[in-house]
Amino acid sequence: MPGTSYPIEKNFINALPLSQRDFAIKAVYSLSIEDMLRLVAQGKVDQAPFNTMAKRYDEPTLQVIGEAVLLTKLSYLDISLLTLDQLNLCVKSVRRCFCHQDPRNIVKFTETSHPTFSRWLHNLLKTQAVNKQLRSS
Repeated sequence: MPGTSYPIEKNFINALPLSQRDFAIKAVYSLSIEDMLRLVAQGKVDQAPFNTMAKRYDEPTLQVIGEAVLLTKLSYLDISLLTLDQLNLCVKSVRRCFCHQDPRNIVKFTETSHPTFSRWLHNLLKTQAVNKQLRSS
């Protein structure tokens, strides 16, 4: 929507080495959430402009970059527009990036270092819980 500004968590990308940030920033603004999930799951992107840049990195490095990009991109999704299945997929993806930790622990862990993401995840978990209650009633 024109004139709308969404908060974005920049600290995941800022934590990457300088040599990886250009690729990560381009990925945040150019790739879809589906591409981000693929990048984290498979260590590759299917879009030609990024294939050339991605070849510079080995799989473990690409995995780290992909997780930083995914978490950054997730942090500005509008939670109110997501279905319960999409909410569940977001939680699952976040847990994968944080070694399958409990999402409530991730909220606490990221409060100081990644405040925008922490607030987003907290709101996501609240919305997910409400939607689950509505679905079960």
